[in-house]
Amino acid sequence: MKVGIISDTHGYHNELRLPPVDILFHAGDFTSSDNIELNKKETLEFLNWFSNQDAKYKIFIAGNHEFYLEELSKRKEIFSFMKENYPGLIYLENSSVKIEGFNIYGSPYCPVYGDHAFTEHEYYLEDMFKNIEDKTNILLTHTPAFDTLDLTAQSWKIGSEALKRRIESIKALDYHFHGHAHYSYGVKDNGFYVAVNASNSGNKLNEPIIMDI
Repeated sequence: MKVGIISDTHGYHNELRLPPVDILFHAGDFTSSDNIELNKKETLEFLNWFSNQDAKYKIFIAGNHEFYLEELSKRKEIFSFMKENYPGLIYLENSSVKIEGFNIYGSPYCPVYGDHAFTEHEYYLEDMFKNIEDKTNILLTHTPAFDTLDLTAQSWKIGSEALKRRIESIKALDYHFHGHAHYSYGVKDNGFYVAVNASNSGNKLNEPIIMDI
């Protein structure tokens, strides 16, 4: 099965060249504005674009820039919003879906990173990430795990230590797709699972990562 993984497009999604895939994943940060009305506009533009991509399944999560989706989430309206307006998309927020035999779990949450959306302190993330199911084969998060494709341009490690500990206990895990760390784009085989940082932002607009799973 062919999958495409993108992340941190920050409004530049129209510039990406995406081949047809079976599953298209977006690991969050498709917006850039911290103004809620502008962020809403960016969100709707992205969702319309994402809906039109050539993929049987289109799965996404939010990132730390998705202020409009965070507002919907706080009002417990996000899943009804998606169902009513974008029934062809699969949005995951500390939730899971099974597709073509793969158990997929998604979470937008990151360690606290300035005044951003979907962020929590590590001690909250510790409890939150315990809800990642043991049967998870594909994990989709915005944050990397600590010390795995998580370096910033200043060589700071911004991955989640709580997520790293949880991943180490998930024996069924095959892939971890994420973004957030713009300067650690790439693929890393960690032995029992493969980590993919699909951040399209960085020194240049990185290509989508396409792989067979």
